[in-house]
Amino acid sequence: MREREISILRQNKEGVRWEDIFLSVKKMDVEKKLKELKIELSAGPSPMANYVSVQKAGTLWFFSGAGPLKDGKATVTGRLGENLTTEQGYAAAREAGIVLLASLK
Repeated sequence: MREREISILRQNKEGVRWEDIFLSVKKMDVEKKLKELKIELSAGPSPMANYVSVQKAGTLWFFSGAGPLKDGKATVTGRLGENLTTEQGYAAAREAGIVLLASLK
């Protein structure tokens, strides 16, 4: 019974095993994919205070002080639905993701 529970937990709604997703990502050439998507990674942001911006613990990565930044300054401020449209929110999330990737590099 335990094996079955573990197997069920390792599948998402579409029935794809998380291990398969992880292994396919692991095999991917990240630099090549970034070039295909026309994404250039700048140097990761430097901490604005006395903290570590990226820390690895086992298989997990922890980030702090990351957001949609350009030249160390926030490019987007406000609240989704109040000051920002959904499209602006998507763009900000994309920028934040690129900043996280740059931090890992």
